[in-house]
Amino acid sequence: MTLDSILISSMSSYGAFNVAYLMEFISEITFVVIAVGILPFAIKERKIAADYFALVITTAFFSMFFQEFFMRPRPPSALGINTYSFPSTHSSSIFAWAEFMSGKYRRYAGVFYLFSVLVAVSRVYIGAHYPIDVLAGAILGLLIATVLKRSNNYGTQPKH
Repeated sequence: MTLDSILISSMSSYGAFNVAYLMEFISEITFVVIAVGILPFAIKERKIAADYFALVITTAFFSMFFQEFFMRPRPPSALGINTYSFPSTHSSSIFAWAEFMSGKYRRYAGVFYLFSVLVAVSRVYIGAHYPIDVLAGAILGLLIATVLKRSNNYGTQPKH
């Protein structure tokens, strides 16, 4: 039995029935949260909204590219999901979102990252990914968002 299999087995068998519903809900709303994330910027900060949109598209593209490149099958419990597993697109997208949003709203960075960790855990809990898939997705999303933030000086204040 691999380490991935042991972790999935222990996470899936632990907890109450309500935890399963919570994990499914968190996993389901991930892309809604990301889509709604553009709203604060859409009216007043169009350049940032365009960068946010580019971040979302770029992160999804690279995640799906790497899935096709590595072609790692999903866990056996991921019935009905016909895409590959490595890296997790949910994790890459939500961690890119958290990094971007924390650059604009530093005060809520902890909330953004906590939600991102919950999404990553939910993907393993519901059996859609192995732990290494969500870890790789998180790293990918953080890298893409960091490159975007640095190239556009987000999160830094110019000196007058």
